[in-house]
Formats: sequence, C-alpha cells, structure tokens
Amino acid sequence: MAVQQAGQESAGWNLRARRRSRSQRRQRQRFSPTDWKAAIETLNDGQQSYVRLRWVSSIEQMENRHGNDVWRFYVLRSLSILGGVAITALSGIGLSGSSSSPGIRWTIFALGFLVAGSASIEQLGHYGQHRMLSRQAREELLTAGFGYLLPEPAPAGFDEFRQLVENILGKYNDSYNRTLSGQ
Repeated sequence: MAVQQAGQESAGWNLRARRRSRSQRRQRQRFSPTDWKAAIETLNDGQQSYVRLRWVSSIEQMENRHGNDVWRFYVLRSLSILGGVAITALSGIGLSGSSSSPGIRWTIFALGFLVAGSASIEQLGHYGQHRMLSRQAREELLTAGFGYLLPEPAPAGFDEFRQLVENILGKYNDSYNRTLSGQ
C-alpha cells in the first residue's frame, strides 16, 4: 500500500471536495432579521418600524414566493415530462400487442389529460417567470439594505433608502402584473 505524502490528497477526494463546494455555492443563504437587529436598532422608532414592516417583511415574502414558485414550477414540469414519456411507452406497448387492452387505452388517456393539465397550469401560472422576478426583487432589496444599513446607517440617507425600496417593490409589482396579462 502506497503512503501519501503530507499535504497531498487523492484525486477522488479533490473531486468530492469540488462537488461539495459547488453545491454549497448554489445554496442561497436564508434571510434572518436577527442578523440585522444591531443595525436596525440604531434607527429612530419610525425608521425601525418602516424597516421591519416594509423592508424585512418584503424580503421574507419574496423568499416565500420564490420557494413556492420553484416548487410548483418543478412539480408541474416534472409531471409534464414524465407523463409524456409514460404515454409514449404505453402507446408502444399498446401498439405492439395484437389487441390493446382497454386498461392501457384508458391509462394513456388519463396520462394525456394529466400532461395537458400540468402543462397548461404551469403556462397559465407563469411560475418560471414569477420565481425569477421574486428572486431578483429579493436580491435588490438585500442590496439596498446592505447599502444603507451596513456598516452603520446614516440618518440622512433614510429617505433615499425608503425611495429605493419603494422603487424595487413597484418594479416587482409592475413586472408581476405584466406577466399575468401576458405582455
């Protein structure tokens, strides 16, 4: 058995370490209001309530919307793809036999209905677009918060921060409404 020199790692370990670091990079850090508590407490009472009620709650709402839209998007897309594959396979089975059974015909019909339904719900719901909109709004809100609240909030810059937050949320609402109307 060969002994490795100190400081050298096997090629397999490096590959696993690289995979782990890529997956860790993909993971999005969850927003926690407690991480921002010290910065928020330096503001006056009115500013604190605005930051908590508008900025913090908007970020949490965007995270929840993004999570729900991602889940819906992938479930509906998976149903469409897997159902389409199953229909093709069952059609092949039904055609290869001398006479296709009524069970296979009804299964093909039901799966076709499921695929059409999931594809139409996904298309009508615009879940793919909505998840990107909510993710973008969340990132923009966090950037605005980083710019104003860290390292220490400047009282003179609060109105600019509030206007930036309102612009981000207004842009999100306009984009969301445009996707619903199909424009």
